[in-house]
Amino acid sequence: MKKRPYQVTCLVAALLVSLFYACRKADSGNDDISSSGVARLDVNAAKDYYDQMVKTSGNLANMGGIRTMSTKAVQNRKYALFQKVHEAQTDSVWFVELPLLYNKRSGYTVGNADAAAGNNIPTQQLNSSFDRLIIYKNKNSGKISQRIVTYIPDPAYLNKHHNDASANQLDHLQADFSGYIAYKSWDETPLFTLKIVNGKPVHRFNAGANRPASVQVQSTGKKTMQTVCTDYYVYHFETTCWYTDPEHTENETCDDWVLVGMDYLGQQCYDDGDPNDPCINPTNFDPQCVPSGGTVPPSPDTIPASHQLPNKSKLPPRKTTDTQDYNTCTFKVLEWISKYFNGNLTVSTMITGFANAHSPTNVTPSNFAISIYDNGITNTELYQLLDMYFNYSTTNSMYQSINDGYPMIGTIMVNGAGHEVFVTGYNTSVVNGITVNTTMEYFDPLTGTYNETTVSTDIHNVRVITSQK
Repeated sequence: MKKRPYQVTCLVAALLVSLFYACRKADSGNDDISSSGVARLDVNAAKDYYDQMVKTSGNLANMGGIRTMSTKAVQNRKYALFQKVHEAQTDSVWFVELPLLYNKRSGYTVGNADAAAGNNIPTQQLNSSFDRLIIYKNKNSGKISQRIVTYIPDPAYLNKHHNDASANQLDHLQADFSGYIAYKSWDETPLFTLKIVNGKPVHRFNAGANRPASVQVQSTGKKTMQTVCTDYYVYHFETTCWYTDPEHTENETCDDWVLVGMDYLGQQCYDDGDPNDPCINPTNFDPQCVPSGGTVPPSPDTIPASHQLPNKSKLPPRKTTDTQDYNTCTFKVLEWISKYFNGNLTVSTMITGFANAHSPTNVTPSNFAISIYDNGITNTELYQLLDMYFNYSTTNSMYQSINDGYPMIGTIMVNGAGHEVFVTGYNTSVVNGITVNTTMEYFDPLTGTYNETTVSTDIHNVRVITSQK
């Protein structure tokens, strides 16, 4: 697997841990060695990891998948302040939590579609939101990784705490803390966002959500009610400050806040927040909840989806043996999509062409091609590959893209690792006369089978392939 600190788009080493919001582990003494013989993560080791990460991946704050509205968002850099490090642990990891400082101070809010309309700038929340870097080490494997978390306190909490939320840590949220905590990777790839009410998580928004197009219903005995749902968006603001305190608790001089980006966050319905939901249980690190909710177990792979791409004869056969070799899931999906468009691109052709065009400096195309077979490709390389061979776009609704006849490539999580699949259709059912979308169908190039997921947002980073070049 490709040992890089940013996301790889094929099967990679598992992320190892889902949420860092977790109850503090009961005092077990100064256990510097885990039961698996792994040494504790100390501040020096975390600093070494950080220095190497910055050397390898840089420190640009590029906003990841959030849509940019202004050039004011570019060339913003981030710096970790180890002078204010907080050390903690859970049953499965040691971690450190420390402030992040930016050239341009960022602020985030969450609200409905009208939250940032006109001159409605939520200055109180923006002045009080802040980012922290998490560096963590798995107690079983010894693997070290990272997250950036953004604390977004709500106004009621801020009014009670004099606009200061800096006393909170992931392992010790104040009992009256309410708001949001957003998780992303160092390269700004969004992972998920937790909604917190009175110190407890009540809902998780998955990264890369598509706005649902269907009517949702809930059956309550003999009565069927329409689910009341609210769509939420994340808004990204920036300002330039002098003498900036990273957690915004001291006096500073700043310009006005400027809205520089926004993205659809997800939908919350009135029945969310079930305390038995394993994906918002702070102590559950089940890989199926890392980080986008995972996928349901594979379907029997015998019955096609009720709504499939129209050119069904060009779709992969069910239970085919024509599967990917090594870590070529992205290329195998695109090979099948090429066939759907009556093309003849093969995995070998695309890898050879991509290696010739994009091999790094001092790496021969042949060695780069071997590396691709072994390690897969990154998100950046995925888009370079698509640019070479296909015309593509994003989608507001996977259901509508299927109806329009366009195949899609998207990412699912397998044991916490990104894996590319071919989105081929969806199912519907009728509840008391109302048609509702139920499951998305996708073809897995690793197993050669069709699977289903009950939540469309479990397939993220979706790109609609409109034609082959």
